[in-house]
Amino acid sequence: MLHVSPLPAEVRFRDDNPYQPAFSEAIHRLSAAFAKDDGDKAPLMDEARAVLRDFTPAGCRTVFGLGSRYSLAKEFYYETICCNAAVVARLLEQGGRAGEAKAFLLKLYHEIGAAGFPRAREFFANRLDSRTFMPLRRHIDADYLRAVGIEHPDRVLLCVGDCQTMITAEMVRDRLALPGIDIASYQHGLGSLIASPLETLLQPAGYLYFVNAAANYGIFAKDDSQREANLESMREIVRWLQGRAPRRSVFVTHVFFGVENAVEKQGVPRAVAMDAVTAFSDEVAEILSQAPNARLIDFRRLCPFTLDRRVFRDNPTSHNLLHFRFETMAKVADAVAAELEGLA
Repeated sequence: MLHVSPLPAEVRFRDDNPYQPAFSEAIHRLSAAFAKDDGDKAPLMDEARAVLRDFTPAGCRTVFGLGSRYSLAKEFYYETICCNAAVVARLLEQGGRAGEAKAFLLKLYHEIGAAGFPRAREFFANRLDSRTFMPLRRHIDADYLRAVGIEHPDRVLLCVGDCQTMITAEMVRDRLALPGIDIASYQHGLGSLIASPLETLLQPAGYLYFVNAAANYGIFAKDDSQREANLESMREIVRWLQGRAPRRSVFVTHVFFGVENAVEKQGVPRAVAMDAVTAFSDEVAEILSQAPNARLIDFRRLCPFTLDRRVFRDNPTSHNLLHFRFETMAKVADAVAAELEGLA
């Protein structure tokens, strides 16, 4: 059993962060589980289950307690559990054992609640949603949503995006009462949700997206060939929301990334990286402004654009600098909560 001991509440990226290796391995394992290849994935299942014997909801409470402040260590502990759980769910589903995958996850949701992390006060279950709704999306029904604790699937704050959207949602929930509305977290692209029963099961009273489009174009595409495709994905979001008519569509726009690292370590042409965080981001904001009841928050007014690596909580030598320090995310959450006032 992994030895766990209390850590300081505020732990940023450090070489001695005890959960960095397990988190990194979990992310790679999840990617491998979704890889479309003919490789033997059975070892991934065994590895994920072994990790889940060491990283547990009860262990998370032992280390961090309840109601603790945001820290990188806590985020990595959550994600180590949730990503490995998603690996198990994905491989069971792909093996035709979706019922077994549901039972496995329901047990984990129960353990999260039993450890003192109910949805009303903690975001742990939402993080598990964010990682596991996607691999199980074709098999989720109203009974499953009810069983995992979503009481109002017809009235949700739908949070679709990367981990920055998830952290924003977590901080907003800690700031704003949303009686009669559940937070539904989906850490993936909206397209896979739309192509599943979740599209009709989850009806958005509100929609939240910390817009990572600049990184998708400026880092991961590495040239301008995907520029238009990334803009079209924003138009698809708007078209879908126009058919759902949420009372608030909140977008945090003009989110930048570590431009210097993208250029130096990823080989991204500087012109492409700078386009992504300037003209391209302007176009994205213009498109998203057409969503129903759109509320746009310009990230640059909370964190002015800079080439300085210190605004990120990632290891400064990382190829992809994407994740902003928690004090910046707190400002984002304040702005989003203000836009969501009166949603309930």
